[in-house]
Amino acid sequence: MSTWDHPTQPERERTRRLFNRAAPLFPIIERWLAPGYRASLAALALPAHLTVLDLGTGTGALAAALTARGHSVTGIDTAERLLRRAARRVPEATFAVMDLADLPTLAAQSFDVVSLAHVLHGVPSGFRRHTLTQAGRIARRGVVVIDYAARGPWYVRLVEWMEGPHYPSFAAESFAALAAAAGLEVERAVPLPPTSACWLLRPRQTAALHPGPEGC
Repeated sequence: MSTWDHPTQPERERTRRLFNRAAPLFPIIERWLAPGYRASLAALALPAHLTVLDLGTGTGALAAALTARGHSVTGIDTAERLLRRAARRVPEATFAVMDLADLPTLAAQSFDVVSLAHVLHGVPSGFRRHTLTQAGRIARRGVVVIDYAARGPWYVRLVEWMEGPHYPSFAAESFAALAAAAGLEVERAVPLPPTSACWLLRPRQTAALHPGPEGC
């Protein structure tokens, strides 16, 4: 693997197969996640009509919440079955098969915002920083991350154990430190009880995307 701890090809293929096989369960998962996504975006109150690149878009739950607020969304994922569902439920958005490892092929500042919902906890720590660094490079105005802010209950830990080995290291890591390692800083933080949060990030020493008070 490279210096940024890229997931091996067998791991990437295993993950793609896992999420394709889990596609029938995603209507249940969406009902659990979607309210938090809507609440996060309402709290952030981002300017209208932004272009958004949604990384690891899955079945488009966050893409749907973004388009409902008037944003133009492009979603990428490696699981084809999830993307087919996303295209059906969010026809206003654009979806494409793409690996996170291919983010360096996208032009710098080619989207206003890059979003990642429950993506970072599922990849190796070095690749986590690489992905967040690339998100900051691609975004003109900011990065929105929704993920775990603390270790979840037993059923969350069980699901994440089935997904792969990287969740415990994410749950133990300071998110502010992760953002700093990627050249970003937290502009706002929105708690999502019981164990998640939404963070609005911006490149260090740039103007705030949101006019309101800064988060912790």
